[in-house]
Amino acid sequence: MYLTGTIIQLGFWISWLLIPLIYEFIPALYGFVILNIAGHRLGRERTLRRLPRISLIIPVYNSADTLYNCIQSIVDSSYPNHLISIIVANNQSTDDSFNEYRRAHIKFDQLFMQWIDTTK
Repeated sequence: MYLTGTIIQLGFWISWLLIPLIYEFIPALYGFVILNIAGHRLGRERTLRRLPRISLIIPVYNSADTLYNCIQSIVDSSYPNHLISIIVANNQSTDDSFNEYRRAHIKFDQLFMQWIDTTK
């Protein structure tokens, strides 16, 4: 009787230890190994031969305080400016957002920028 209870308890504790090992630890270890192998195969970062042209849409609503700095940060990015198109979508601003756009448009003439007014 005592031996049967001990075997049952031993089976319980072994299964209590094996189930997390099988369902959590082994898949996590497998994923870790696979990611390390893939990381070593990729090696260093590759550079693209030809960069695509990108379009950035900047929604604007009373953003006179931040619009110029936003466009400045795009210009200061490492992406080539001649491949960037900026669409500034105004949503009925009542401040000087357009004047800030115009100032940025004059200063950063290497960018293609367009102002779209969404007033009804």
